Amino acid sequence: GDELPLTSTTLKMISDRTLMPSYSVFYHVPLAVYFYLPFFILFLLFLRLSAAFTSLQAIKEFGIIDFHKFLPLARFLTILMAVFSIYLLYKICEKLFNNKWISLLASFLLSSSLMFVQMSHFAKVWMPQLMVVLIAFYFIVILYQLEAAKAKNYILVGLAIGLALGTHVIGVLIYISFAVAHYLKNSSQKFKDIFFTNKYFWLVNLIIVFFYFLTLFLNPRGFHNYINRDGGILPNFNFLFESAAVVNGSANNNLFLKVVGSFRNF
Repeated sequence: GDELPLTSTTLKMISDRTLMPSYSVFYHVPLAVYFYLPFFILFLLFLRLSAAFTSLQAIKEFGIIDFHKFLPLARFLTILMAVFSIYLLYKICEKLFNNKWISLLASFLLSSSLMFVQMSHFAKVWMPQLMVVLIAFYFIVILYQLEAAKAKNYILVGLAIGLALGTHVIGVLIYISFAVAHYLKNSSQKFKDIFFTNKYFWLVNLIIVFFYFLTLFLNPRGFHNYINRDGGILPNFNFLFESAAVVNGSANNNLFLKVVGSFRNF
């Protein structure tokens, strides 16, 4: 299932002694694998030092042949991410509402959600994704509440949003929360001063653009699978609209699709 990409790619990276998760099996954008990589390295070192295997080659062969036996470790790490996500939600609500009971209620509702429980049981990309989105939102809340935000606050927001994008492209939607918070925080200023001439706002955008191209560099397959299936570097999601148009029998007559499609070769 979807546990194969993260687990096998992590083991392949260790085996090949590389930080590049660019493998045919790994069709996701790349950054989720790095949440697992250091812990897998530590676990393999423990196996070697405990004499469970006689050599590094033996560990390598074990990882190739019986990589599925590493799934319990990957799933345990996912559980830790789930616990941290619950804690993050508690801290976010605490900052927003300054009420312990609301924070506890929100944490309880998340932890008892059937979808959340299911995600926390498997080593898939969704739990790292949720965790980094909550991290980004936490920094956004801090930024919004500060009377005088500094460059480091915007840098943390940019890094967190970039990390969310690089974990799964849907994470970039947290950018909307940043844009709203940034606007409300500076609402006394003119619109152009908030978005066009504000150096901190552009600092965040530059960091996100860096992560955008970092995903392309680290794993072109994952980048093109989610962002541009025609091999370009600009976002191209028109295949989603084309699929919908085919269902409605209007693929050849949809002017909007033709406009969107004009960007497919960039």
